[in-house]
Amino acid sequence: LINSADNVIIMGHKNSDTDAVGSAIGLASMATFLGKEAKILLTTEDESVHLILKKIDRNHYHDGLFIGKMGLRDFIKPKTLLIVTDTHIPQHTEMPELLDMVKTKVVIDHHRRSESFIQDADIVYHEPFASSACEMVAEIMQYFDPRYSVSTIDAEAIYAGIVIDTKNFMFKTGVRTFEAAAYLRASGVDTLRVKRLFRESIQNYKLRADIVTEADIYKNDIAISLCEDKVSNLIVASAADEMLEITDVKASFVVARSEKGDIIISGRSLGEINVQVILEKLGGGGHFMVAGAQLSGMSVEEVGEMLKKAIDETIS
Repeated sequence: LINSADNVIIMGHKNSDTDAVGSAIGLASMATFLGKEAKILLTTEDESVHLILKKIDRNHYHDGLFIGKMGLRDFIKPKTLLIVTDTHIPQHTEMPELLDMVKTKVVIDHHRRSESFIQDADIVYHEPFASSACEMVAEIMQYFDPRYSVSTIDAEAIYAGIVIDTKNFMFKTGVRTFEAAAYLRASGVDTLRVKRLFRESIQNYKLRADIVTEADIYKNDIAISLCEDKVSNLIVASAADEMLEITDVKASFVVARSEKGDIIISGRSLGEINVQVILEKLGGGGHFMVAGAQLSGMSVEEVGEMLKKAIDETIS
């Protein structure tokens, strides 16, 4: 499909995270290897993505790779190939209308299939058991072309996506996850350099600690923390991860107001409780052990009560 295309556009989901951007960078690398101009549509990003993009800009690498909606319209040609990564839900993509503007499409995703799905894709690579879209892209790379080799900076972006989605290889990891990581490590990934990307400020560290401290135990084994402060998605997610370290806790949820004013929920599980099913009741989604949701027009307290109701319904 890449060989027969005029050019390639890669698109992830809204509020693109490390997995969406890392996998997109890997896909763009393969398209460029085949002599095709590739662009990544990026209009929204989370805090972790910003750190990766700063590193790329600092090295003047991939200049012009990322594009906004305005510049994208001039890039679309009759035989443009659109690759959607890290989501399969049309309304969750960065630009849903782009799906109707491009004829040839590929979907690469690892989330559990939703009722809403991009229906007219030429190829759907959907693997719910994969840890991340970055793992899937790293796997594709190994069978892509014997002459192809991924650059170190691209490999580190992809590796970062795996690290974040697996919480340092603690969740959703299988044999293929470590095989993908080994391939990227052999391509020059410096694990310490990747770790430095995600160091946090003392203010964020204290805020995360406050969220964990305010957690209450619900139904004996579920930790829930409500935070009225405006915090980043990254802090909310890391606080939910840390709450799983509490003795006897099988699942954790953090409800907080995002920096944009919406209410965000981050859910984590050790495997006995399906946080994905719980948060799907609130319009969210994700995986059995890692899920999230976003709501607007409500208070943190109201969403907290909705969350408890969803937990009750799911467990019963």
